Parts: sequence; structure tokens; C-alpha cells
Amino acid sequence: MENLTDKIKYFLSLYKWLILLSIPVIIFIFLVIYLLRPIDSPVNEEVISPTITPVPEMGQDVDTEENETYENLETYPDFQNKEVRDDGSTVYTFSSENPKRPNISIFANDGSLIFSRELNSKDLPLASISVAIDSLGQPEKIINGSKFYGQHVNIYIYSSSGVAFIGDPKTDEIFEEQHFSSMSIDSYLQRFGNQN
Repeated sequence: MENLTDKIKYFLSLYKWLILLSIPVIIFIFLVIYLLRPIDSPVNEEVISPTITPVPEMGQDVDTEENETYENLETYPDFQNKEVRDDGSTVYTFSSENPKRPNISIFANDGSLIFSRELNSKDLPLASISVAIDSLGQPEKIINGSKFYGQHVNIYIYSSSGVAFIGDPKTDEIFEEQHFSSMSIDSYLQRFGNQN
């Protein structure tokens, strides 16, 4: 037994530097093998998508024969108020992240959507100003300042497309987006732009 112990001590004393240098190399090799191994992906992973209740598109007649009518807007969790105007149109008000500026949808008496305003939110964030302009092109009109948001914002109007949005050009953030039937800039300003 002493002979084997002596041989091991002699071997270690003779090759100690080689052994010390080979330990990090062995660790490195095992680390590389570990990192390059195939990763097992979960087989039955379910992807849960948020459910967003669709609002009819601009000018789209709502099918009143089915259960999905604009009357069902009152069942939405963020529904606040319904107001029938003298002209027969109906204004639905929904809560937003800004209690002083609710989301609204206005329907004509025939069920077609006349106007909608949706504020930026964490749940449904709006695009940035630059992305919107890249997508829609240059606005037909830009108005500096807003009665509600202040002088640091712009109102970007695409009246022939039925789109307008309000945002801060310095931060590139859109605060709200509006959809309406195609009309002239003056008609938009008179009908909907006076509350911006």
C-alpha cells in the first residue's frame, strides 16, 4: 500500500502544474458541452391571448338580427354611459386611463358607426406618431395645440381617410386616436375637432 501511495505522491509532485492547468480546460469543455446541448421545448404549452371585444368599423352597418349589436356595448366592462341625441344618434361612453377624457363611440340611428375616440392605454397601446405617419403618409392638416392636452401637442388629421390622432411630437407618443367617416377637414373640425 505504501508503494502505491508513494507512486501517487511522486506523480502529483512531478505533474502538479500539468494537473492544475488541465482542471480549467476540463471545466471549460464540460461548460461548452452543457451550453451546446439541445434544449427541450415544452410540448403542451398553451398560449393565452387577451380577448378584445371588437367594435364595428367606421360606417359598417351593425347586424341587428344577430345577438352582436351595438346595444351590447352596454355590457362591456368599461361601459359608463349611453346618451341618445336629438338627431337619433347614440353616444356610448367608456372609461379610459384618463378619467377626464373617456373613450367614446357614436352610432347613427341606422346602426353605423359615425365617430370613435380611443385613448392610449397599457392594455391597447397606440402606435407612435412616426409609425402612424409612415403608415398613413403625411397628414392633410396638422394643428398645433389642443384645448384638452395643451399647446405642446399636435392634432394630425387625415380627413379623407377618416382618421385623426393627437400626440406629442417631442416624445413621439400618441395620446388618442379618432375614427370617423371620410369628410372634409372643415367638416371634421366643425363636427368633432372642437373638443380636441
